[in-house]
Amino acid sequence: SALLERLRASRAAQSPAAGGQSGEPPQKITAASIAMSNAQNIWNDTMSTLRLNQRKHAVHKQAERRPTPELHIIGEIVAASGFGPHGVSCRYEFVTVAEEDTDWTLLGGESKSQTQFGYPRNDKLEAPLCHPIDLHYTTKTLEHWPRIVVQVWQIDAYNCSNLVGYGVGSVPCQSGHFNIDVRTWKPIGSAKDEVNTFFLGNSQVLASDLLVYEKAETERCLIQTIPSGTIHMS
Repeated sequence: SALLERLRASRAAQSPAAGGQSGEPPQKITAASIAMSNAQNIWNDTMSTLRLNQRKHAVHKQAERRPTPELHIIGEIVAASGFGPHGVSCRYEFVTVAEEDTDWTLLGGESKSQTQFGYPRNDKLEAPLCHPIDLHYTTKTLEHWPRIVVQVWQIDAYNCSNLVGYGVGSVPCQSGHFNIDVRTWKPIGSAKDEVNTFFLGNSQVLASDLLVYEKAETERCLIQTIPSGTIHMS
């Protein structure tokens, strides 16, 4: 074999030169010496792989120790105004991106919930909601900053719940206290649909909330809408 030939050449180079000079007789190549050489090569390869894995593990540990940006959203859905004299409730959801996203991770709190029904108590037709919000995010990037998508539901005179508004609001990128007003709108249908809505309370509902925030620039213009009330947040 090639290995055996290399060993023989190495032994021959180490033996004394010819020409009458005396020296020790050349050592014989045995199976034991070949096995010893193979074992040494395997040991060297194993130690090289082990050192490489240790360096990779050290780099990975160092990357894990780097500080990860965190975002705390602490606030309140204060009230709803402009929806008429009946009781209203706000269903909300904090979104970072439409599809699955691994850059933003919710560590604490509920990103989706609904307030109780509040009824106006003054001439401004402002219904108090007083719903607390407390979220804790960790992120790898500033892209897809959280936004809040709201749906407003109203109980009419016949005690039926109808959807009366969609809206989306941006979470401020600066720390501090802010007052946010989310203005809502609702889709309208044909004349027949509006008659059914007036007498039966069957309001127009979107097939997907993606039209409210992700596809608003491209598909919002394809539907007819009218302004609704406002959700006040703090």
